[in-house]
Amino acid sequence: MSVVSFADASKFNSKNIRKALEALLLIKKWEKTDSPVSKIWSATQGLIIPEGYEHVGWCTKKEAYAFARDTDKADVESHGSAEPTRSDLTKDVATLKFVAQESKRLTMGLYEGQDLSAIVPDLDGNIVYDKPSRPQLIDYRALLIAKDGDGASAIYFAKWIPLARVTDIEDQTWGEEDEIQYGSTLTAFTDPTIKTAVRTMWAGPGLDPAAMGFTVTP
Repeated sequence: MSVVSFADASKFNSKNIRKALEALLLIKKWEKTDSPVSKIWSATQGLIIPEGYEHVGWCTKKEAYAFARDTDKADVESHGSAEPTRSDLTKDVATLKFVAQESKRLTMGLYEGQDLSAIVPDLDGNIVYDKPSRPQLIDYRALLIAKDGDGASAIYFAKWIPLARVTDIEDQTWGEEDEIQYGSTLTAFTDPTIKTAVRTMWAGPGLDPAAMGFTVTP
């Protein structure tokens, strides 16, 4: 055991404190032939946006993009032990909640639980679609890319949900004070090909993996 000072042992690094100063939420309809997203930045290409993804647009600043995990565990209790002698995680469901502010085909379709890609305005510009008697869950892919810093200091961090479904929506108010909002919650499911429900990625010219505690290949 080595003896060191508190200052030497602390190793605080404020440069590892990150903020999502800007973000893009990109969504596309799930297709079996889609290529997996395995990187979001390269030194030669810069930021990489996969083909076929559409930007949700402006989202509210207060709610921003909220990730959550709903977990359950089952404990085994044994006589003579004051704590569980075995614990198993029996549920781990990840969600992404956001409140979109732009009224457009993508946000409307997500909120209404409908694929509006076939809806065509009539000759007078009327856009019309009906609520189905039995809505169906639609499979999507979702990619949230956040940015901290600019230029050579830019850091990108992202979460890719290869199989996402809208499982909850917020109340919508039509009034004179606030904009029409489309609050939706995406639930992540394990994609049968990708074999994961959520993929997390960090990259960018300003990223220092070693300072984050990762072993860097020479």
